Amino acid sequence: ELLRLRTPLIPFAYAASNRGLSDFLEGGKPRAVTLIDVGIGRGGQIRAWLRHPARRRTLASLRIVGIEPDSSENTGVGALERAKGEILKVAEQVGVETSFFSIPKRAEQLTAADFEAAGLTGTVLANSAFCLHHVASAQRGGLDRVGVLRLLHEVGVEGLVIAEPDSNHDEDLLTPRFLYAYRHYRSVDRALRGQLGGADAALVWQEFFAPEVRNVIGFEGLLRTERHEEANTWAEHLVAAGWHVDDALPDLVPQ
Repeated sequence: ELLRLRTPLIPFAYAASNRGLSDFLEGGKPRAVTLIDVGIGRGGQIRAWLRHPARRRTLASLRIVGIEPDSSENTGVGALERAKGEILKVAEQVGVETSFFSIPKRAEQLTAADFEAAGLTGTVLANSAFCLHHVASAQRGGLDRVGVLRLLHEVGVEGLVIAEPDSNHDEDLLTPRFLYAYRHYRSVDRALRGQLGGADAALVWQEFFAPEVRNVIGFEGLLRTERHEEANTWAEHLVAAGWHVDDALPDLVPQ
């Protein structure tokens, strides 16, 4: 969590995603909204979204459906439990009536029954930031990426925003995967050094991104969990799952 806050690339992606979510709600009267967050983590993105002043004029009420495998109901210190507590606290501060439903599962384990139990009401939106690339493209014993996206479509989600790195580390052949990784992580390293001081950039690289590089290059099969794909491939997954894909706005800025 601390490294996430120290890595400008991640909060910027969250801010861009929040802009996309906000665009679905512009115009008209405040409405009841259900927001499904696949891989909600500790809820930092949604807390920032709630704090935006526009939420008071766009939301009559909000129901969060948080999906996150890091859960510990017994201790209350799992990421999912922390997300619930912190989001409800922020919602009270900003004056938005909010409820929270927890689904302690991995994305590939989701079923329609999970969403029936969640009670989806009003305008139903979904968000997933830096989560779906962990779902294997050809999953055994569960949903694959298209399956997760199709399920969200089938349960009535009206608008979906995803944020993912634009590279190809799902490729099984090592040589092209290495070249994609070199291009991607070289750009990441340059961005870190351009936005952070030398010590902070080195810390974030060593603790956050170096393990990703090792996983991308050194692991095969289901042991490779950092399976990023290019933007056009994600668009193909979305279309295959029944979605219409909107192009990113040229003025997409943090909000």
